[in-house]
Amino acid sequence: MHIGLDIGGSKVAAVAVDAAGRVVAEDWQAHHAQGNAAVAAELVAAAARLAGSDPIDSVGVSVSGLVRRDGTITSGASLRIVGDLGSDLATSLGTTVRVVNDGDATLRSVLDRHETETGERVRDAVLLTLGTGVGGAMVADGRVVDGVTGLAGELGHLPVLPPTDARCVCGSSGCLEQVAGGKGIGVLAAQAVETGWAPGHGVAANPSAKDVVEAALRGDPVATGLLDQAAVACAQAIRAICVTIEPAVVFLGGSIAHGAAELLPARIEHHLHRRWSFAGLTTPPPVRLDAIGPFAAAIGAALLAGDHLSPAPATATLLV
Repeated sequence: MHIGLDIGGSKVAAVAVDAAGRVVAEDWQAHHAQGNAAVAAELVAAAARLAGSDPIDSVGVSVSGLVRRDGTITSGASLRIVGDLGSDLATSLGTTVRVVNDGDATLRSVLDRHETETGERVRDAVLLTLGTGVGGAMVADGRVVDGVTGLAGELGHLPVLPPTDARCVCGSSGCLEQVAGGKGIGVLAAQAVETGWAPGHGVAANPSAKDVVEAALRGDPVATGLLDQAAVACAQAIRAICVTIEPAVVFLGGSIAHGAAELLPARIEHHLHRRWSFAGLTTPPPVRLDAIGPFAAAIGAALLAGDHLSPAPATATLLV
């Protein structure tokens, strides 16, 4: 079996995948680990819970942060991990371990599901994840675009606004994450409250992005405007990506995208068409929800680890 492990700031999602790529077991545990040793211990425990006494053919690990093509972590964000975590895990687990960025892993599973459901093989695609922050991944001609240090695919830091004194977590400003990520939407919502917005329905004085989404779904004009501002920014980011790698499809993931599923994809497509480059010669790609669920990155990590050992058939191969 192939094991996929997705570790975030507070959870480890794990799956076991058989030789045909089918998920045969799942596990979800909360954690508070930080640092290589503590994180490795959580991952080893998760793999052991799934495998039991069965042999493990490979392990894929999905982490949030910058990951080089060889699996070296150059920035592990809130987990405070760095370096060759995979080698440490391989020693403990006694099998091959592959460490990948969580956006790349999620896109792998999304493309696999898309092909299974539609019969369409996509070699050029983008995943944009709208959660607490904004992340993503890109595949061009069947290969993950990762860059020298793993920075490629950090789509939340595409510049979509003029620079200001309001700094993004990346150290710059004007980033997509500042207007389309959960924290950014929360900041903008608080500013709206300061200027007179009263969202009602028991919403706190400092509304969260979830509050904004729920208010927008009720038809609140200010909340709807905040989400539309996020949609405009996403459309700008997608347009920039499209003149770089020209994807066939853009997938949306993350809690914000799924919570606002009735609003965001359609609004992003609307603004994408309004501002499209080369109108009349080409058309914008469709914007679709990933529709795969909370184990997406774990599944993708397992598939990538399995691909690395013995490549899947041509219709399912994603080269990295």
